[in-house]
Amino acid sequence: MNNSSKGFTLIELMITVAIIGLLASVAIPSYRDYVSSAQRTKLAVHFEEAVRFARLEYTKGEIDEAVGNPLTLSTTDTGWASAFNANGGIAPGGGPGFLASAVGDANTGAIGVSVTDGGATVVLIRPDYKTLVSLTASINSDGIVYTGPGAGGKGKGKGKGKGKGKGKGKGK
Repeated sequence: MNNSSKGFTLIELMITVAIIGLLASVAIPSYRDYVSSAQRTKLAVHFEEAVRFARLEYTKGEIDEAVGNPLTLSTTDTGWASAFNANGGIAPGGGPGFLASAVGDANTGAIGVSVTDGGATVVLIRPDYKTLVSLTASINSDGIVYTGPGAGGKGKGKGKGKGKGKGKGKGK
């Protein structure tokens, strides 16, 4: 009598399902934390890139003005938001990364863009998003001023310095 069976027993299948369930219960929360962290990082990077871009545009405007060329800076919220979104900025939660608005969108992580002082200053508003606190940057030809709970201290303007290594200093 040849009594060989093929396949798995019920107990083997139940053990396999239990192991998969245990692995999933550890992996899913870790994956959610990873995605959340990546979204916060994306928002912070978009914000800082936009601050650098705006500062660069103001510097270019100063150079154009110094050599007698007409200024090409946008003076509207929509113009600046379009310029920021032109680089493919998508909010962490989907949709455009920058909104022509005096506030950001805490649901999607979109950054608000506002123009003040008759177009002389662009204000970027990073919303409270997940555990990332709000931050506002005002950029004009004089420099950058950060305000809000996420500012991490006081400071403004153009800092200058030379040397190697780490150090602390104040801008002008």
